[in-house]
Amino acid sequence: MIVAGRFDPISQKSLEKLKEMMRSLHPHDLHVTISGEGVLDKGQRLALLRKALAPFRHLHAVDCLEYDVLLTDEDEEAKIRSGSYYLAADGIRSTLARESLYDVCVAEAMCTPKRFRHSISVAETSAKYAAWHGLDVALAYRIGVLHDITKAMDNQAQKALLERYRPECLQEDPAIWHSRTAIIILKQQLGIYDHRILSAIDAHTVGTGKSDYARILYIADKTEPLRGYNTDEETRLTKISLAKGADRVLEKSKQYILEKEGKHV
Repeated sequence: MIVAGRFDPISQKSLEKLKEMMRSLHPHDLHVTISGEGVLDKGQRLALLRKALAPFRHLHAVDCLEYDVLLTDEDEEAKIRSGSYYLAADGIRSTLARESLYDVCVAEAMCTPKRFRHSISVAETSAKYAAWHGLDVALAYRIGVLHDITKAMDNQAQKALLERYRPECLQEDPAIWHSRTAIIILKQQLGIYDHRILSAIDAHTVGTGKSDYARILYIADKTEPLRGYNTDEETRLTKISLAKGADRVLEKSKQYILEKEGKHV
């Protein structure tokens, strides 16, 4: 028997259905294939499907056009693409957390349209800065895409997260909270534990990060072109040194807060 599905990506719920079908057919094998258009191309979805089915000797991912049964689970798959990676099949969760296959979908689902455009612009600017300094361009882009995923959360929801997981951050200005709560969501829902990603996003509102990627994100967040500022000086310094660029951005940020709010930070 051949079972088809969109599998964009395959959910644990779908995998359980396949296992149940396999048990009902025992000892015959069950072949599973990809059908329909998806966010990822067919080849990428098939590769994920093979990983998910690998532990099961009677389940086989195949590439074919014909099938006997169509398995639909689009709601669950949409939730995964919106940032609930924990709903994906066990065998591919680590792949989703490690690779940026659905990051843009996550950002689009969790951000307002304006914030999403900003996030993509930050990602593109981050990638450019990483290339200047011989760093991982794909990683810098990924950090930029994900950095504002909890910005749209209201203060009450963010406060509840911080009270449970990071109470020490409650003393900070609520404008900073989204950089703290993003870390919680990245770990819990997406399974992302890469310190380079987490530390950069955690520090992007305050400019205290000292890693190359933290500096890249901090600078890019303030200099991406959609903000409409003249950032020639910051960009010039960033090309020379990430530390110099970040220091100048932080200095100008402090000046702005002092002039606008009368606060020394």
